[in-house]
Amino acid sequence: MYHSDHGGHCQIVYKIKAQLDGGLFGGFKQEYVLPVKATPMPITPVPYNVEPLRKNVKYCCCFDRGTIMFGAAVSDTRIGRGEQIDISFSCKNQSTAEIQYVSVSLKQSIYWSARGHSSTSKHAIVSQTFQKTDNMEKLNKDEMKRKKLDDERALNTDYEEIFTAIQNRLNVVTLTVPQTAYHSYKGGCCTVSHYLKICIKTSGGVTNPEVTIPIQIGTLSDENFESVESLPDPSAPPLPSAPPADWGKSDIIAPPVFAPATHQVYAGSVVQSENEIDLNSPQPSAPMFEPDTTPSLNSLINELKVSISASSTVRERIQQRDWKNQVFASMTPSDFVSLIRSVNIEFDQAEVAGEVASVIDNFGCQYIIAVIRSVSEWIRVTMVQRLLPHAKDLKLNYKSILEELSEWEKLSTKRDFDSLLE
Repeated sequence: MYHSDHGGHCQIVYKIKAQLDGGLFGGFKQEYVLPVKATPMPITPVPYNVEPLRKNVKYCCCFDRGTIMFGAAVSDTRIGRGEQIDISFSCKNQSTAEIQYVSVSLKQSIYWSARGHSSTSKHAIVSQTFQKTDNMEKLNKDEMKRKKLDDERALNTDYEEIFTAIQNRLNVVTLTVPQTAYHSYKGGCCTVSHYLKICIKTSGGVTNPEVTIPIQIGTLSDENFESVESLPDPSAPPLPSAPPADWGKSDIIAPPVFAPATHQVYAGSVVQSENEIDLNSPQPSAPMFEPDTTPSLNSLINELKVSISASSTVRERIQQRDWKNQVFASMTPSDFVSLIRSVNIEFDQAEVAGEVASVIDNFGCQYIIAVIRSVSEWIRVTMVQRLLPHAKDLKLNYKSILEELSEWEKLSTKRDFDSLLE
């Protein structure tokens, strides 16, 4: 089956149609392509430090050649088209394998499924190579023997060395997201996802260690909407610059047109329907979705599940006194976790957590522990950094948070703890 992420059998187009019945313009129809953009992403960056990985290196999948330890950091995992992203990398080659180069690629993966057909396509939309450093040089046999004796003692030292190199940006590449990249999207029929892939290329027949980092490409907060002219539709006539000369000689009133529930789109989720909307039908075939506005945790969770911008929705509710007093102020740690997990886009979870934590009356370390036990590993550090300033019992109970963190996470958050515990 022919497919392509640039068209083929998978294409999403929004159109607006109008039809006039009776009067001077009986049977007149018009159709135009409607440019639609996603809501802008929050401007607060969501960085990510990859915990150093120690990968066993083997020749022909059998013969041990030692290990390669490496880590990476991304300045922001939420980026827009035309924007630059910095990736910092550090590596310690503790093997006899030669590292030829280390590359980083921004990958785009597109999956769609409709009426029993499906397809997946993946490709790199931009890539770069890191500089080769002394730490990437291979070991000789004598050095390998000494390394095995010092393995346990050297582990923490290696962590700190890699962390320092990443923080000091000793080996950085910059990728520019091309304008041709699609926005990240998750819907009922189509999913567009992005990730960075860092690959260490060794000599032939030897393991090539790699790691992936999730990325969200979306609309920037200061990005202007494209004009209609930038998305032309050859089948659509040009928009009239003025109404017809005889416009207004007779009153023409069009009945209201409703989009039935089978066509509704909420935050990227679409319910399939084979037919287009009937403009002549004055009433919807199913009731339109109306969120429950009664202040409660359940209604807020349901609202977030269909929200275009979770952080904007939460911020709006916090500003309403009844919601703030009845829902947010008395929220328990389990309630807090349930709310964060209802945010479908992981890149927005830390943003929402920070907003909510600021208005919980007794927000403390137990809330932070509950959250970091529940979220994805890649966002734990960012979550701790966002929530620490709101913990009212931090000086008394900060050790309980540290017990939940890995050595790498402790290094990544050390400055945050130190600044707040002074």
